[in-house]
Amino acid sequence: GDNSFKSVIHWHLGHLPPVSDDEFIAKLCDKVREALSGVHPEATEYCELLKEKDYRNLAEIMGYLDEENWNILMIWDGFGKPLAQGELTANLWDQMRNLFYGKGHKIVTSSRRPLSQLLRSQETLTSPFWNIFDVPVRLTCFTEDEVGSILESTGSLELGLGAKTELRNWSAGHPSLLLGFLNQIAETNSNRTITG
Repeated sequence: GDNSFKSVIHWHLGHLPPVSDDEFIAKLCDKVREALSGVHPEATEYCELLKEKDYRNLAEIMGYLDEENWNILMIWDGFGKPLAQGELTANLWDQMRNLFYGKGHKIVTSSRRPLSQLLRSQETLTSPFWNIFDVPVRLTCFTEDEVGSILESTGSLELGLGAKTELRNWSAGHPSLLLGFLNQIAETNSNRTITG
């Protein structure tokens, strides 16, 4: 749409989390290569460089993309798992800060505890990488009004009164449950009124 990001990368770090700095960089190169394939005019050349899975190439490409306002939004899901393993070093996080701090590229992550509490190695806490995250947003259950706004914004998806009640009963307003359920309904029931 009209947002400032040209590419969105969802990386589920909790599934087979990287256990070394090199593996982290290699997987990140793969993710960026996938995002650029077929969408950026010079992607072929960049994708070839990213196959080397080298930090210097990654930094050069991310820098060029930033200069071209080809901003990437990275969603790091399950970020707590590699942090809790304690295998990733402060050097890696310093490199990640270099890729993102002051650039158009952004990272979004979520956790039940502050990231600093998830770090197993206190040495990694010294990296200034952890300062790039804004004040955490506490995600709570949606209110009745917020659920109403979400349902209004769905467009062609129409829920009858019984369906709205069942949606609230089933999800309790929990964001991932409510939105996941609505996405599932939208994929399977287009242009129909959904009943209880």
